[in-house]
Amino acid sequence: MAGRAGMALARRDGIVAIIVYRRKVLLLRRIWVPFLMSAPGIWSFLTGGRRRGESYIDAAYREIYEETGIGREMLRLVGRGRSMMLFDPVRRDARWRNMLFIFRSSTGRVRLNFENREYRWAGIGDIVGRRRYTNVFVRDGSVVASVRRSLEEVG
Repeated sequence: MAGRAGMALARRDGIVAIIVYRRKVLLLRRIWVPFLMSAPGIWSFLTGGRRRGESYIDAAYREIYEETGIGREMLRLVGRGRSMMLFDPVRRDARWRNMLFIFRSSTGRVRLNFENREYRWAGIGDIVGRRRYTNVFVRDGSVVASVRRSLEEVG
């Protein structure tokens, strides 16, 4: 597929992981390294790339551990969304097919790696409508509904 000026779009499939802990969802804030990262400075759900031959669920567990230090044994899969095609808001020539997963975590401890500069646990109401938060998934009503159901189940 051609992008602007006939250039090929950069494509890398990946995952989006929404992590729930005590009725809050994890948001990460990317560092500012334009040649390395997408969406710098934006608060978002955990995202990551899928390696060749890796299943989407295995990519989710790997990316969660790499970016937060939360291990597979501390997570329980509670929801799985549909595949979504995303375009990077900064590098408009990049697109990804992402699979959405919702996990419940038994810990609120987060150890950030080099990709993110801060984290916070937020209620879904804190996220909806905020401009500097992740946008595509918040605007998708089915994603918000799935997260709300997961939060209610924690209750």
